[in-house]
Amino acid sequence: MINTQLLLKKLRTAAFAAALLLSTSAVFAQVKIGTNPTTIDPANNLEVESSTAGNKVSVNKTTGKVTIADGSQANESILTSDANGVATWKPKGSIRVEETVFIGEQQGTYLVTTFNGTFNALKDRIPLTPRAGSLPGYNATTKMYTIQESGYYRVSTGAFGLGTIPTIAGTTWWVYLHPFNVYDNQADVSTNSGPVKSVFWQAYLTAGTEISLYTTSTGTNQNVNVSDGFLSITKMF
Repeated sequence: MINTQLLLKKLRTAAFAAALLLSTSAVFAQVKIGTNPTTIDPANNLEVESSTAGNKVSVNKTTGKVTIADGSQANESILTSDANGVATWKPKGSIRVEETVFIGEQQGTYLVTTFNGTFNALKDRIPLTPRAGSLPGYNATTKMYTIQESGYYRVSTGAFGLGTIPTIAGTTWWVYLHPFNVYDNQADVSTNSGPVKSVFWQAYLTAGTEISLYTTSTGTNQNVNVSDGFLSITKMF
């Protein structure tokens, strides 16, 4: 009889301990600090809420991502700090952070034919392949990049001349950066490889501005093989 009572007592103790453990796990699965400590987003493990509705720091229980919402948050903003360590979200353009929006590189060679009287003709634009990380805006059909956001930009471009076709010297090869009419040229290009020509420009550009690298040649039925063309566009602020 005594053994039975002891056994029942041990079972009740074990059951109570298990219940306590389970309830404790449930309680500590989510932690909320703030104005409404008993109310927490079901998706979050942790929330620290201010007295201003919607302003809080939270940790998502599935992704582990941290959200900092203080009313200044906005799409593609950067978290900054003042001298006292107070954090605030600010637009990229307001803190002068440079951003390379596009880098395009030529694959293989491209035959540039004699100038036909039209500047920035489609036939003279070098086809480019955007590097990974470039922002949208390049049109492979027109071979031009369209500025997506107004701002101050630095643009550079260039290419490598591989020589004339047919094999007669006397051709002048031109490398242009459109639409700025910035160019460099090389007179008396022959069958030899070279030269390398590059140019750059910087200016305030409005959204919708189209930019391209194009090259052409002047001479009597002289064509130039071009390789290693590139176009790099950086938004300064």
